[in-house]
Amino acid sequence: TPQYMSPEQAMGEKVIDARSDVYALGAVAYEMLTGDAPFTGTTVQAIAPKVLREKPTTLRTQRDTVPPHVETAVFTALAKLPADRFESAKAFAEALVNPAYGADSGAAASGWALRQPPARQVVRFPAPLAAGQRPSDVPALSIALSPDGTRLAYIAIDSSTGRQMVYLRALDQLTATTAIPGTEDATTPFFSPDGLWVGFTTANGDLKKVSVSGGPVSRLATGLEQNFTPSWGDDPRIVYVNLGVPTRVSDGGGAPIALVDSTNRDLRGAGYSVLPGGRAMLWRQCGYRYGCDGDLAVLDFASGTSTVLVRGASQGWYLPSGHLVYATREGALFAVTFDLAALKVTSTPAAVLDGIQLIGARFQPAVTVSASGSLAYVPGGPTAASNSIVQVDRTGREEAFAAKPGAYQSPRLSPDGRRLAFHDRDAKGAFQVWVYDRASATSQQLTFEGNNVRPTWSPDGRRLAFSMQRDGAAFHIESAPADGSGPSEQVTPDRVGVTTSAWTRDGQWIVFDGGSDDKKDGGRQDIFAVPMSGRPRTVRPAVAGPFNEQTGEVSPDGKWIAYLSDETGKPQVYVQPFLTPGARTLISAGTATEAVWVSNNELAYINNDADSLTLATLAFGATTTVTRTALFDARPYAKGGRQSRSFDVSRDGRHFIMLKPLPRAQAVVPIVVLNWADEMKRLMAAAGIK
Repeated sequence: TPQYMSPEQAMGEKVIDARSDVYALGAVAYEMLTGDAPFTGTTVQAIAPKVLREKPTTLRTQRDTVPPHVETAVFTALAKLPADRFESAKAFAEALVNPAYGADSGAAASGWALRQPPARQVVRFPAPLAAGQRPSDVPALSIALSPDGTRLAYIAIDSSTGRQMVYLRALDQLTATTAIPGTEDATTPFFSPDGLWVGFTTANGDLKKVSVSGGPVSRLATGLEQNFTPSWGDDPRIVYVNLGVPTRVSDGGGAPIALVDSTNRDLRGAGYSVLPGGRAMLWRQCGYRYGCDGDLAVLDFASGTSTVLVRGASQGWYLPSGHLVYATREGALFAVTFDLAALKVTSTPAAVLDGIQLIGARFQPAVTVSASGSLAYVPGGPTAASNSIVQVDRTGREEAFAAKPGAYQSPRLSPDGRRLAFHDRDAKGAFQVWVYDRASATSQQLTFEGNNVRPTWSPDGRRLAFSMQRDGAAFHIESAPADGSGPSEQVTPDRVGVTTSAWTRDGQWIVFDGGSDDKKDGGRQDIFAVPMSGRPRTVRPAVAGPFNEQTGEVSPDGKWIAYLSDETGKPQVYVQPFLTPGARTLISAGTATEAVWVSNNELAYINNDADSLTLATLAFGATTTVTRTALFDARPYAKGGRQSRSFDVSRDGRHFIMLKPLPRAQAVVPIVVLNWADEMKRLMAAAGIK
């Protein structure tokens, strides 16, 4: 087979002798030591040119415990010219057990492979999009390097169709010519350990895989938080985020399994990277803290225990050379030595790269590191995604709403339509609530302490309720005057998982998400209501069941509550009576999120299957009937998801307030650095770290 074929065989030479078998034996030895053949590819045509012209990656770069004489012997066996190889397998075997091999003058006569291979050249180059492609607006990592560092997968939008897809570019080619069919609406790509498959998440929370050469697309799991990249281990299983809980599924599909106790709220996180052997993974352990900086930790799958390795790090990658590379919230990379057997850091850190772009509200580093030691990153430093605010009528006609763009999140229009509440980061990086005034085109910061997110207006427009967190504790609901004229008050006790949904039109209730009261399933979300009149304010369950029920919205007349449930394995919109007994009705035909009442019998939501804002007209009676109408294309606008709504509707139901991501600058493109690990080692050596 081509991975073990000598150059003379690949060229079709007529004279083939035992030295060709020595080459094949050297290729097997190389694979036994590193896990990969010297040259890999998807076809014979892809491998043969490498066999003829390229040199394999040095063994000690990938695994520094390989003795120098063993590396020299293997490279002698892999020499391009038969005359430079061992004459027999016996001579090869003798060299493998001779620590002095390659060090004496006699051995030097065997050719270039007997000398320690020279350091590889570090090569940098940009990887711009091809003609007909434009950057993705999704705030997620949109690049991935194959383990051998020869391919770049990236997310881009096809300008002719407007669909977001996965593109593959071989790094010896100038551009990617076509997208991988079946990857429409992909958000985060990643490779299998052998580089033959691309996994990806989608906008509606599916986990899928497809061969790099194309073919059928397989769905492996649903219900993912799509803005976090999964990790494909060599065991072979894939780890991904499900409501903050690390979850593992076979790369052939099947039932997902939570890797930690879902009732332990401290074991939450993202930024997964499965370590070789599949016994543990690196991850950013955050617990239930909103917008946490994160601590880089290692999770032992067998014991379920997580141990912090580096404080304040956001993501980490292990290199076969025995090094751990991690990113910080400031957009820098550091490296340390790492004992894979003991799962411990064994050196002080050294700075090895700076100026990496950070993506979205959780400041994910836009960088990917391959097992071969190459790297790709998007330069730019810590920046948050910016949006313009537009209002769109039912026909899809769009006009500007706010005077200037900003990093708006969870926009909510005041009852009189003159102000917009939203949350954004302050100068210290914490989330705060702001109020934008249309008349003056200015924003006023309303909150200053802790993290404050997802505001909702009181019916009279005088107050705002929002979710607040102080000093790493659980969230609670807080209420404050919308003009900042007085102090705020705490509405609910601290409660795990609290997320504000809505204030009812009669002013009597605030609806919010929270962790289930069922202690047997602490990871489940239910919907609750807290009364705003009278004391004490006793929290009542509004929607509770065996599945995740989230983002409750009460109809203007106060009779019905709309919400999301994942009972079918994917989020869908349901309606049932609010705080009174009664049957529930499925509203959406497929995967749907972000439901909001337009009137007493009209409900708008994002149809993820059709990428549209859909209007459901309800006829209430003995049974509830539903008529669905697609209003306009939702693809140009930011999406929230299962836990939040990224748009709002005016009180008269005529306009939708949408967040429209600003196009990313074409000039900001990924930088690919081949053989970056060699540079990393030099920087570590300069810092006195071996």
